[in-house]
Amino acid sequence: FPFKKAIEFHKIIGFTAFVAAFGHGFFHYLNFALKPEITILAFGNSAFITGGLLIVIMTFIYSGAHYVVRRANYEIFWYSHHTYTLFLLTLLAHGPHFWQWFLIPVVLFIIEKRRRSASRGNRKVYVESVQFIPPVLNVNFSPENIEDFEFRGGQYLYLLVPTISEMEWHPFSMSSAYGDLESSGYVSVHIRVQEPGSWTYRLKEYFRIISGNVGTHPDQPFIANNLFHYDAAGRKQKGLFNGPDGFPLLRVDGPYASPTQVYSTYRDIILVGSGIGLTPSASILRSVLRYKWKQGYFPETIRFCWILRQNEIDSFHWFIELLCDLSARVEADTEAGAIEPGHYVELNVYVTGASSSNRAQLASTTSVKTIAAEKRKRSKNGTIEAGGYDARQAVDPNDLRKLLLNPTIASKDQAETQFPGARSPNKLQNIWVWNGRPTWEAIFASSEEAILQRRAAQGAVYDEAPGSVKVESEVGVCFCGHPLIAKALKKNCVSYSAKHPEIKYTLNAEVF
Repeated sequence: FPFKKAIEFHKIIGFTAFVAAFGHGFFHYLNFALKPEITILAFGNSAFITGGLLIVIMTFIYSGAHYVVRRANYEIFWYSHHTYTLFLLTLLAHGPHFWQWFLIPVVLFIIEKRRRSASRGNRKVYVESVQFIPPVLNVNFSPENIEDFEFRGGQYLYLLVPTISEMEWHPFSMSSAYGDLESSGYVSVHIRVQEPGSWTYRLKEYFRIISGNVGTHPDQPFIANNLFHYDAAGRKQKGLFNGPDGFPLLRVDGPYASPTQVYSTYRDIILVGSGIGLTPSASILRSVLRYKWKQGYFPETIRFCWILRQNEIDSFHWFIELLCDLSARVEADTEAGAIEPGHYVELNVYVTGASSSNRAQLASTTSVKTIAAEKRKRSKNGTIEAGGYDARQAVDPNDLRKLLLNPTIASKDQAETQFPGARSPNKLQNIWVWNGRPTWEAIFASSEEAILQRRAAQGAVYDEAPGSVKVESEVGVCFCGHPLIAKALKKNCVSYSAKHPEIKYTLNAEVF
């Protein structure tokens, strides 16, 4: 069973059960409307009462699970989903023989819940640094035992903050790579802060108190990178475990599998992130470009697409830094011969909502020196790695920010502008900046053309006889973000898989 797609499987089963239950109830009530005496005689009164209650409960659960509700208020989703207990009890009362189907699964469920509750969040973690630049909160934590915290790029974990709630576990993708944990000792998560009163908002305000910025405006950025504790010998160590109230700052459960973690099974991938959904992409890019390519692992080619609203540029300054760092590392490793010649990376940023008013606002509220100053501050406090490359290969994040503020080439011209070795005003090393949303047809066509050229150069022979063609080039399309983008990617995966039987595009999507 593909556990990485367990949530998708859960959604399919939930939707199927909801439709089946609604249809089941509709026709029973139709029978009652047409032949009430016979219907009551056959089924009794209680079945209609419990059946109606079941449909109401399922509607409540299903409505709270919609992605719009989850994004707007995760607590509504969490509490509505936990009415499953009432649903199961009502189902037992509704169906006299249901217990026979219910017994074994519920025993396994209780065992799993007890085992999970006994061990969940018991791993000791220390919060090393926290940084907030609206609307993104970055939390770096270090496990007490690094060996006990193995994960892959693209996976996610659950966080619980006892001071806020001792029951609410919230899922977040990790934005760091496992190699970062081994080299620097910390794991990163980047969290989009929602409206006042939400769990993420309370988390941000809690860490604002920890940072000592009490009384400042809720949208005021802050950074806390001097968190420490004393060990048993009285020595000062990095990271803070307990908050001012004596409770642990964080409890961590995971990591857990996700659809995007399968990236390393493909030779070629198209990696897509939008908004805060780029955190799995950040983890994957870190894993591949910093570590895996130097060890000869797949994927061999990466076409990365990041969709960014222009008015959120400064919220993602951490990722702007990361792109610059990764591009420079690839250049250095290529020159040093640490990366095989066949490896190729394309880092595309699509700026949406670009306007002169946005540019003026960003220029007036945040100096272009902000990113560099923040980077120096964090580097001084030991929370960012040394570059590993010389000044010739470095990419200045301020230069990339200027390109993002003024994207000059439209995304619709990507096919004509972008090719290996091209020199263009919208390019910094491996980073390309485009004005507008991506044209997926052009991106898939570029991937397809590159694969066909590679196969032709290697002397591959295609057998066009029906039924004898084997899929030898499977491209992984890994995405985290809005369902509408997932829908567009799915459409192109189907379309381009049909064009060449020897090339298959497979979508691994995580939507929210």
